[in-house]
Amino acid sequence: MARVDELPETDIRQLILTMPFKKFAQRGFLQYDRDASRLRFASVLWPKLSLADRERLRGSAVEAVARYFSRLGIATD
Repeated sequence: MARVDELPETDIRQLILTMPFKKFAQRGFLQYDRDASRLRFASVLWPKLSLADRERLRGSAVEAVARYFSRLGIATD
């Protein structure tokens, strides 16, 4: 993953699905669409999270996306 820019999209998708995601999916924490274009938390988890937990997750996701795109030189404002 250190040279992710050199990997084809299919290899990146395979790494994401086989590394941590596979373990989380096996435990029923995450789900993905058949075409593997969307990953999401399993719907049964949302009611178990407090509002503060959900806000913290959303904030972390927004920050991670912003960091990713800033490394590419793309503004996310």
